Amino acid sequence: MRVAVFGSAAGLAEAVFRLITGREPGQSPRDYVSAVATADFPDQRLRALAEVIKPEKTTPDRPEFHMFLGMGPMWSDRKAGEIFNTMAAYSGFVIVARDERDLDDLYSRIILSDAEAVDRILPNLRKSVAAGHDDPKKLLILEGFAEALSRGRPLFSLGLGSAELARVSEYGFLSLKPAVVAISAEPLAPLEIDWVSADFTLILEMASLAPEERDEMARELGIRDPVPEIFSKLYRAMGLIHFFTPGPKEVRGWSLRKGAKAPEAAGRIHSDMEKGFIRATVARWDEVVSAGGWENAKREGVARKEGKDYTVQDGDVLEVLFSR
Repeated sequence: MRVAVFGSAAGLAEAVFRLITGREPGQSPRDYVSAVATADFPDQRLRALAEVIKPEKTTPDRPEFHMFLGMGPMWSDRKAGEIFNTMAAYSGFVIVARDERDLDDLYSRIILSDAEAVDRILPNLRKSVAAGHDDPKKLLILEGFAEALSRGRPLFSLGLGSAELARVSEYGFLSLKPAVVAISAEPLAPLEIDWVSADFTLILEMASLAPEERDEMARELGIRDPVPEIFSKLYRAMGLIHFFTPGPKEVRGWSLRKGAKAPEAAGRIHSDMEKGFIRATVARWDEVVSAGGWENAKREGVARKEGKDYTVQDGDVLEVLFSR
């Protein structure tokens, strides 16, 4: 899973990227990406499970973050278009803004890019639908997109259902991408998109202090770590939940599409597990912690057997039985 981090102020976007990943952007940009790094999903539930199971290693879910070059006002429309075309392949965005005006400017560019894409798609799609080669419902959705974008509305504001989104997923429209906004100045009015507000530059500077000094300064200034909130809101926007796999060698966190059945979760671990899925032993993460470990949870009857129709819940611990 790849997430794009970008904003008009390069220094601020860099601060957010470094806070999320603990890495500094590189010096040799490629395809407009100045840095690539994975980051551990900060999940207290995984840590609690590891404390009672005591595995040889603990592995959190690790999305990959790509920092794009700052989208300053000096950018040409052509350059912005090239970068947005690259971003269309990403799973989600962390959009970095100084304030609401800065965010509005960024979304104006995104809306313009989507409007140009719809204008390119519609003529051929109309011909294809008229010839009976394409889906008329897709055409209706795209024509609705054209109208909304012409009025300056981002596509996420249309509140499309999953069936409608599936019909247009091939196009990678940017204003439909799941996103969270990291904004320095707390918005004065409600935003249509999830956001996290913090003094990201100051928090990054504090990271270089000794732990005791940093904690004391954070208490005095009332500063909290914004990274867990960025992760949780981004994953929620992407429609993802987490489940865990237990074992003496490894306790691991996995992301999964919300609403997925147990075989799909098994497939996240290994494709053979999905193909040969028989059943899963399941318990809530806090039940496992209360029982003092996974084996105890099974002995005490806390863990239960579930079949192919079980919908995995956020925080489930799964052990999969499958045929090879």
